[in-house]
Amino acid sequence: MEAALLQATSGRQLKSGEIGLRFLFGALAGMKRNDIVFDMMMQPKHPSYIRFVERGETALPEFWTDDSRSRNHDMMGHILEWLYKELLGISSLSDAYREILIAPGCFDRIQYASGSHCSIRGKIQCEFKLEGRGYQLTVTIPPNTRGRVKLPIISDRAVIMEEGNPIGYDYVQERGRPYAIIGIQSGSYRFTVDGQ
Repeated sequence: MEAALLQATSGRQLKSGEIGLRFLFGALAGMKRNDIVFDMMMQPKHPSYIRFVERGETALPEFWTDDSRSRNHDMMGHILEWLYKELLGISSLSDAYREILIAPGCFDRIQYASGSHCSIRGKIQCEFKLEGRGYQLTVTIPPNTRGRVKLPIISDRAVIMEEGNPIGYDYVQERGRPYAIIGIQSGSYRFTVDGQ
């Protein structure tokens, strides 16, 4: 099944219908192939999300064309879920965002991203930017929640700072890639990771 999906998306162009977009993005994210979704989103010609942005659209048109009748449709808006769940890495670890996971992705594709998700418990904010050989991640989670931050690192000797102070973390590996896991309470945090 995975091989068939990878073959069908090898051209990195959107070919599903509108109803299938959410499942396409979710399946590729589940396979850790957000690079494919990113490339689909950034195609210079339709079907393309970036083309709408470059044309100055502030809402999604009805069709994958430059001359759609309706200029305010949500039909193809499933990319929004991918943006906050996969690019910013905001997701719920328990019922209704009582525990929040922050695990931004696509570090190899972009240098900066910032955004928020309005959950039932309040606004969750995330911003990351590459800095030299490392990166900085700023996170805010709402009151009466707790979180887990998952940061890509190069080894278990990586140095992570929070507001300029070195902090400890749990070291895990997923699919051969090392990560630091840090538990947080509600509030705002600025993490700096060196040596990426």
